Amino acid sequence: MNKFYDEKFVEDIKHRINDGEFDSKDALAQYLKNIPDMIANNGEIIHRLEVSGLEHNIEDLNQIAITLLDYYDKTKADLASLNLDNVTGFKVDDKEYIKVENPDDTYTVLDDNMSKDDFVTQFQDKQNASMDYKTSDGVKNRTDIIRAMQVEKEEANLVSSVDVERRDLTPDERREFASIMRMKETDINNFVVDTKRNIYINADTGETYYVHRNSIGQTEVRKADEKGAETISQEVSAVDENGIETSITVENPAEQIFDNMDDYELEFTLNNRFDSLTDEQKIILKKIIEKRRLMQKQQEIQKGSETLDIQPKVKVLTMKDLNKKYNGFTSIVFICLLTTIYGAFLITYILLSNGIQK
Repeated sequence: MNKFYDEKFVEDIKHRINDGEFDSKDALAQYLKNIPDMIANNGEIIHRLEVSGLEHNIEDLNQIAITLLDYYDKTKADLASLNLDNVTGFKVDDKEYIKVENPDDTYTVLDDNMSKDDFVTQFQDKQNASMDYKTSDGVKNRTDIIRAMQVEKEEANLVSSVDVERRDLTPDERREFASIMRMKETDINNFVVDTKRNIYINADTGETYYVHRNSIGQTEVRKADEKGAETISQEVSAVDENGIETSITVENPAEQIFDNMDDYELEFTLNNRFDSLTDEQKIILKKIIEKRRLMQKQQEIQKGSETLDIQPKVKVLTMKDLNKKYNGFTSIVFICLLTTIYGAFLITYILLSNGIQK
């Protein structure tokens, strides 16, 4: 007996979700919960199910409801509501910092030493906590959250390296400053610095430098390892092949979001939400869709090749084949030989016949 709650049922509900028929997740959950009662109280529907040989099982509906409610969350989430382009995290002297490249080409650096979460999680938590940061403009949301963080966190005092008063620096700070300024192709006019925090930003390239001192007191200039939103590792819940709950590290949150979508969800996002995505999300979305399409094409080719008859053709000789006369050169020789023998026999017969008559 076929199931009433099959793949077609799921796709129909997904279409209705996308069409906005359910105002909230609770409305969808209530609708799914009421389906068994709707069927039980409608004799015509029961009759159609019996005629069609369809079985409606509440356990199947409960499993499908989980899938559909999760799908509702995915489709209603605004993927572009938080644009973290030009925001990075880095570490200097074992201290964490958040760096923001502002639209006017200036930089904001916030001390992130007091938080146990990476900056991506902090931005997301702030957005989830206030409707003020949930507009459709991801850049505006980012800017507003940064302003709030500037109130909560200490901010680095970045000044032009030209304006640094070296007499006010400690001996260590003077050595660090001199080390940076002696770098190859360094232009003192192009650096913004916080000498107290050992932070030196090249305003032309956006690269962040600091001076490292080893165990024997030697110093060397190093470039900070900056991580953007797309490279921040995140711990996500998962279930391994044995059904045991665990956690895995995801290096690219945006890619993980799209990779968890099925083909229909990806196409829906491409056709209906593409303009609202960040540049990074657009690239990742296209890459995953292209990968899925290529895999599907390869599967179709493989499936088609398996249906081809690749058995070697073996000629089975029959009595009819064995009785066939030879053709070509062999046949001509045979005919000539037969004609010669027949002619000689005929001539001999004529000569003998004439001798007998005499």
